[in-house]
Amino acid sequence: MKHENLLLRGTLLAMGLLALVTIVGVPVLAQSTPPGEETIFVNDDLIGDQFYAVNPLVINGTIDGDVMYFGESLVINGRVTGDILFAGAFLNIQGEVSDDVRAAGAFAALGDGGDVLGSIYFAGLGFDMGPSATVGDDASLAATSLVINDVGGDLRGAGSSLRINGTVGGDITFEVEEGEDEAPPWLVGLSSTESGAVGIPAGISFGPDGAVEGDLTYLAENQQQFASSAVGGEVDFQQEEAADELPELVRTPGLAYLGYFMGIFLVFLVVGMLLRQIGPKFLNGTRDTLRERALASFGVGFLAVLGVTIILVILSLLMVWLVVQPLIAGGGLAALSQPLAGVVLVIAFSMMGALLVLMRWVAPVIFAMLFGGRIYSLITRENEVDPFWAMFSGLIVLAAFLAIPILGRPILANLIGMIGLGAIILYAVQSGSLLDTATRLGLPRSADAETKPAEGSGKAQVSGDTTKQFEERG
Repeated sequence: MKHENLLLRGTLLAMGLLALVTIVGVPVLAQSTPPGEETIFVNDDLIGDQFYAVNPLVINGTIDGDVMYFGESLVINGRVTGDILFAGAFLNIQGEVSDDVRAAGAFAALGDGGDVLGSIYFAGLGFDMGPSATVGDDASLAATSLVINDVGGDLRGAGSSLRINGTVGGDITFEVEEGEDEAPPWLVGLSSTESGAVGIPAGISFGPDGAVEGDLTYLAENQQQFASSAVGGEVDFQQEEAADELPELVRTPGLAYLGYFMGIFLVFLVVGMLLRQIGPKFLNGTRDTLRERALASFGVGFLAVLGVTIILVILSLLMVWLVVQPLIAGGGLAALSQPLAGVVLVIAFSMMGALLVLMRWVAPVIFAMLFGGRIYSLITRENEVDPFWAMFSGLIVLAAFLAIPILGRPILANLIGMIGLGAIILYAVQSGSLLDTATRLGLPRSADAETKPAEGSGKAQVSGDTTKQFEERG
């Protein structure tokens, strides 16, 4: 059981890696859609296989053939008579797919009215099926959170949370990954379904109409609690083996590298797309600062890490003193020591958390945007590159290097994080962001700062002739 599920996850991850890496060459065959941020609508009926490399895409018509899509988001409101091969971030099927779906990305959903007549294969973070969504054949899924409705065949997969709201016509084979007590809501529900509105319980659970007509075989650390009437066949619980007893497949360097690469790439991609939505000016400004002042960014980042480390040490000593001193000396300070120690602890964790987020997740995205456009242009020989593809290509290369043990982590990861942190700080000072924050807090601001426009505003030009200007969003 353990061996079979690990093979399943390895196969799904390998499929996702193959699809994602193929992005470097496939745009040469893609339709000649000009790069840009606007949504592309396909309202006409088309015959033959279709290749798309646009961002985002909505299919309202009928595609009589297969659809291969690489980009940020794909919505199917119409009908696809063949297969769907998807590599990106968001996949939402509201219409009909007559054959199979093979997808690797962050989130995938089958909304109300979404039907996959064949099988579906997905590897990512979240998967959600609406109350009337159906899969005609088998479903092979690997994600943190899974919400399942009607599946005609077998369900095989792995994840932290599996919620069965419909009927699974075949058997269920599932590996429960121990995680949080409840899956976070943002992991499920790309479509406006009731199942995606709230977090689902960790482990395997059944909704009021959830049932499996065949056997349920699952691997977990602890036995799952659910009504036996929900399972038509036999329930086979297998205790998870100790780490030193796992099959050799788990410890193979290739699978470990593949899993780490896919994990950090998907997280980087989600973080990058969120930053592009809420702070395109910030991304453009920090990227330009990193390109123009790389050495200064390294110096500032090093000093920032050193300074935060010293402050954390001081706060740790202060917290120890606040806890120990009243025990030794007693007096009125004892009543205030615990609240003060709690405040110090919150400050310390906030500083450490902010530092880790900026260094581990934001800084790599900035680096990817810096060199991703040139890499993409060299391969595709396109003079203008969409900002999304610049980031996407850069993240693939960056994640490939960061997944290398020792060299990638911790050496390159810490170096990139430190330089990126310095670029963020320099941009914040140059653009007046810190001064704006001070003004909102009621602190005095100099006259020069009030009249001087913030640097980095307007359009940011990427170095070289390989990428076009990033349009600022209002």
